[in-house]
Amino acid sequence: MNMMLWTFIFLVTLFIYPYSLFPLGLLIIERFSPRNADQKNAKRHSNLPKVSLIISAYNEEMVIREKIKNALASKYPLDKLQIIVASDGSRDATAEIVNSYRDQGVVLLHSDVRRGKNACLNSAVAIADGEVVAFTDANAMFDEMAILYLVEGFDSADVGCVVGKESRSAKKDSGTAKSDGVYWRFENRIKEALNRFGLVIVGNGPILAIRRELFRQLSDDVANDFETPMQIGNSGWRVVFQDKALSFENSATKAGEEYRRKTRIVVRGLTGFFRNIQELRGARLFVFVSHKVIRWFGAFLQVAILLLSVLLIDSNPLIATVALTGQGIFYLFALLGAVNVFEIRRKKIAAIPFYFCMVNIAAAVAIFRFVVGQRVSVWEKAGSVRQ
Repeated sequence: MNMMLWTFIFLVTLFIYPYSLFPLGLLIIERFSPRNADQKNAKRHSNLPKVSLIISAYNEEMVIREKIKNALASKYPLDKLQIIVASDGSRDATAEIVNSYRDQGVVLLHSDVRRGKNACLNSAVAIADGEVVAFTDANAMFDEMAILYLVEGFDSADVGCVVGKESRSAKKDSGTAKSDGVYWRFENRIKEALNRFGLVIVGNGPILAIRRELFRQLSDDVANDFETPMQIGNSGWRVVFQDKALSFENSATKAGEEYRRKTRIVVRGLTGFFRNIQELRGARLFVFVSHKVIRWFGAFLQVAILLLSVLLIDSNPLIATVALTGQGIFYLFALLGAVNVFEIRRKKIAAIPFYFCMVNIAAAVAIFRFVVGQRVSVWEKAGSVRQ
């Protein structure tokens, strides 16, 4: 085989690796690994630690009342639950709504100017008096047992961070939302497998808890669910995935919102990765590159594979024909999903190729923005997830 064909095979393998080979390898190893006996929560309510639940909010008048009611309905003893709403310069009725729950112990920490989510979280943790600090978003609703299960994750003294399970649902008949739901089911299954080997690297922003003493001041330009678990894990503490601690929220129904969200996430992810890369070693580095970094470069791999497929027509016509036919069909459905003819994006046959390509394009744009020095500290929330 010539060098061009070898390069083609290598790039195809690299492209499919984070979506199939890496997860499949994890599942196979998990299947034949001894399973630890499930731990039962033997703590009585009198022995439970105090938890500070910090809710991030920016102009959340549509959902903040429901979120506070959701927190107050928790099965965790309310005398051991401190609820703090960190309002980042909200200009709507968020602060007024939160203050109406003052007599039920809800604390409002309001900034008159917008400083960014992480700056508000730093201030909120400073007034938190719980042994455990849990982070969540205003539009994320917890299962009533979620906080108890988060705390149960700290039963082992070497656990420093507990990541809950984020569940996304398509409230409307939207292909973007359905595809996002597929993505999150895939992600949660990978986290379950990584948890068996103590290799959970980053968290889920809507449901994440840490030991209070392990908190470090957050950077403005790195996501808290990225920076905090990574730093705790790099310090030798275990980061565990607690799939019984459930958080529910709606997926974005508008493709533009999801595109902007993915671009922001990758810019902040790249910032955090290069800032922490010297402490990310061995299996943890391997897992993060396999799970995240290669995906971020997916659009570049797609272009390279397509170009090589064309170049192989003369020397390897059969391989080139099969490759170009497969890519042509895939990109045709992605294009149909993009233009949304006859609302075909509601069908998974178009929604998933479109979503896949959109996410990869968003990541490519994020890489360019990162390279030219753009960083993200504040952003506009996705309105469709709150409807």
